[in-house]
Amino acid sequence: MDSTDNVDSVAAQVEALAISANITPRTLLGMPKEIQQRIFELLLEEENPTLGITIAQDLVDGEYSGRVSKEIEYATPWIPQLRLVSSSINALASPIIAARASIRFTRGSSKRNWEERLPLLHLARYVPGYLLARVRTIAILEHNAYYYMRPLDAVDASGFPKLEYVELGPYDPAYTMVSVLAEMEDDTTRVKIARVLNIIQRLAPGHNALFLALNVGIYGSPDQVLRRFFKATLLPMFEGRLKDYADLMRIMRAKVWELQHDSVQGLTSTTRLALCIKDLASRTDTARYERVGYGPARLGIKNETWGEHKNNELLEVLRV
Repeated sequence: MDSTDNVDSVAAQVEALAISANITPRTLLGMPKEIQQRIFELLLEEENPTLGITIAQDLVDGEYSGRVSKEIEYATPWIPQLRLVSSSINALASPIIAARASIRFTRGSSKRNWEERLPLLHLARYVPGYLLARVRTIAILEHNAYYYMRPLDAVDASGFPKLEYVELGPYDPAYTMVSVLAEMEDDTTRVKIARVLNIIQRLAPGHNALFLALNVGIYGSPDQVLRRFFKATLLPMFEGRLKDYADLMRIMRAKVWELQHDSVQGLTSTTRLALCIKDLASRTDTARYERVGYGPARLGIKNETWGEHKNNELLEVLRV
């Protein structure tokens, strides 16, 4: 089905709605504006459109090119196409769509060095204008933090006058740790050692990092050392008391993702910023960091679901 067919389909839905209300398409646009608006609110009542924007920033000859590739996809394609039916319907539908819309940014690069940070990303540059002025919710997923246990890169969320809520993630620490092990199996020994030490330095006090660094060559390959480190240090925090799990989340926030007050720039004193931790196997949220404006980050553990992580089948990889 091409875009013309989609627009025709949306037009037919609008016409069907008008007929069900005992009016004709011609009289629909001749009715008072309040009634027209209510009709479109009813049409979109069950819809919460999500605009997915994927942004890739890759290296060119060892340097960031400055060019950004972008993909835009609506979870409900016919909703933005509703704006194409006519200029009058566009004027009616756009504010209603925007008020219900959320935007999910997925950002990352498959060609990064371990410590390289991506340049500041100005989110507003990639959002259609009719959404920019009205959108209230943004979610940001850092591809490299998700898969490789790397720090969050800074983004600029200024330019959204109605923005109320920004969510980072969701992230699953168990999935991330297993991904790190899988990635290391394809690296050279030298790079493996460097990455092992980098992770340990983020997760453990300096003397533990030094002890493991001195024994990498004695006690096995770097991926074996890292597996033992995860098993000895992090698994007990997954499987222990609620306090242990809370401590693990604090380590991940501060030492791995490095969520700082300027990780998301352009927030107002009332904007809520959240970092969501999820057990992907059960698809349940287990913990959430949240702060308002530049206030302190507060950790909330969902008592009824945090134990999902200890049964996560991904952790079996670390237990063996």
